[in-house]
Amino acid sequence: MRYSLFFIMLYSIVVSAQGVNDSIKTGNLNEIKELNELIEKWPTADNFYYRGYSYFAIKDYQNALSDYNKAIAIDSTDFKYFFSRGKLKDEIKDYRGAVSDYTTCIALNKISYKAYYSRAFSKSNYVDLYGAIEDYSKCIEINPDCGPAYLNRGIIKAQKQLHEEAIKDFDKALSLNVSFIETMKNRAISKALLNRKDAIDDFNAVVQSDQKNGEGYYNRALHIINFKLKQDYCSDLKKANQLGFIPAKKLLNQYCKL
Repeated sequence: MRYSLFFIMLYSIVVSAQGVNDSIKTGNLNEIKELNELIEKWPTADNFYYRGYSYFAIKDYQNALSDYNKAIAIDSTDFKYFFSRGKLKDEIKDYRGAVSDYTTCIALNKISYKAYYSRAFSKSNYVDLYGAIEDYSKCIEINPDCGPAYLNRGIIKAQKQLHEEAIKDFDKALSLNVSFIETMKNRAISKALLNRKDAIDDFNAVVQSDQKNGEGYYNRALHIINFKLKQDYCSDLKKANQLGFIPAKKLLNQYCKL
């Protein structure tokens, strides 16, 4: 029997590339109107860029992309133009296009950990997993305190069945206070797949930290069943079912008296 979800993969934790980078401020139509007037007088690369940035903030991706393209056509040497266009392409799931833009960012600034992190995120989304590991590693080399890079690299290593290495990355992510529940959940599964007895401690920690997460109860129940531990898995399955985690109902019928 398999776990409900072997690996949890990050626009939310990764906090995605956007989560590690500078925050996007809230855009508004008045701001765009002001930029329209500026562009009529001064159609500079920066003015197109900032209007594109404002469009991006209100999720008008078509106009944002058009303005980023115009900014780059005027000035193809500014890191932030390519970086922001890469983020936009991530949002519209043009991951290969995003990789291309982040590659240009790296050519313009070889020590930008954000560019390596973001390119790794994009690569992982079109299943260039080894390339993603390399980029997360480069990100970590430049900035050893980039916690999300350890979490995401660990997730990919676990996908490649490199569980010992994955656990080391999860340990580091936890030491940097990165997304406790997601990190602990993934570490628990890697430990379980290595038949480590302390996996149960991580499953317990997930449940204790988020008692409204049905999947946490479900995964702990699966671990107890799989490893024939002398613990009450039926209570976990009932709780998972009550919390609306649909797969729990089947196991309840199979293993427990209702």
